[in-house]
Amino acid sequence: MHPNSSTATALHLNISKSNDLGIPLLLILNSPSPHRAMRWPWSSDDDSGRKPLPPLLSVEYWSDPKNYLHPRVLVPASVLAACSLGLIYVYRAYVRRIPESSQIYPSFFRKRSLFGQVTSVGDGDNFRLYHTPGGRLLGWGWFPGRKVPTDPKELRQRTVHIRIAGIDAPELGHWGNPAQPHSSESLEWLRTYILGKRVRVYIYRRDQYERIVCSAKIWKGLWRRDLGLEMLKAGVAAVYEAKTGAEFGDMELKYRLAEAKAKIQRKGMWGLKGHYESPGTYKKALKEAEAAASGSGHAGASISASGASKSPAPGASKSPAPGASKSPAPGASKASTGKPSSPGASGMSRTGVKGGVVVVGKVSPGKQSTTRKMPSSSAASAMAAARKKTP
Repeated sequence: MHPNSSTATALHLNISKSNDLGIPLLLILNSPSPHRAMRWPWSSDDDSGRKPLPPLLSVEYWSDPKNYLHPRVLVPASVLAACSLGLIYVYRAYVRRIPESSQIYPSFFRKRSLFGQVTSVGDGDNFRLYHTPGGRLLGWGWFPGRKVPTDPKELRQRTVHIRIAGIDAPELGHWGNPAQPHSSESLEWLRTYILGKRVRVYIYRRDQYERIVCSAKIWKGLWRRDLGLEMLKAGVAAVYEAKTGAEFGDMELKYRLAEAKAKIQRKGMWGLKGHYESPGTYKKALKEAEAAASGSGHAGASISASGASKSPAPGASKSPAPGASKSPAPGASKASTGKPSSPGASGMSRTGVKGGVVVVGKVSPGKQSTTRKMPSSSAASAMAAARKKTP
């Protein structure tokens, strides 16, 4: 029973007899004492007998290992760790600048986008992007140290190589191959449209040339436009045709309709005279021609090699040279090898004629035969010298 319960009961009786304000006054008297401190849920009734904790920033507090597990230490530490990990994730995913294509993780594919400025256009369907995460909001273009370089030396290995997804532009002349019609016009159109502009690209995958296949979006006035779609409308590119590896996102139907409309209106490369070959057909024909050329080259080399090995040398005699002895060399033992010696091991010379050219060679022990070609004008003299040496 509370020590003041008798006093409260007496006051209740006296007040109830005197007036009608006894009930509210009784509630006030029976309420908990204001000087009693509020307890934590994990505290017990005997906390009053415990020794109070020293200040949090004192040496005495941190010298006791048990204090490391106290809630007033664990709760702030957990909150600080969670905030730090969250900031690291935001920085690596959205604020970190990606210098080149090799720094793009596979986890970015089909989930992430990059925002940056176009620094160069190398072909009608690809360009170089300098990644500027956050854009002008994070100081790019106006804050010190946040400017896009213009010197090609400074841009080396600091840009992402982008391949525009879903389209194929006419091929320029590369590696000795002839340029496709309208290739220079497509390149000039793309340079005029995006060079030096800010573009956002949506990542799909990485191709065999270490380029990042992306769809590109660019603001023109109040509208954000798809770069591949605009190129198809202008007739400077065709829809990318491939059995595997084609990327369109959700724009394939729009791309094909834009290409069909450009063909009907004979825009760009579709307005050239005669039958125009699409970039995909052009590259396929080049690959077939290269394969045919390499196949014929290998076949011709194998035929000439077999003919040279089978043709005997004219005037060559099978009889041994005068003074040659059939007996083995002194000290030579047959047991050392166990096999008869091959012609290549004895240093025999070989002579042949191929296409009017005399081929003279000598096989050294343990080495391949070395050949020496003589011009056709000295073929007769060489053959005559070979006959004189034979008995």
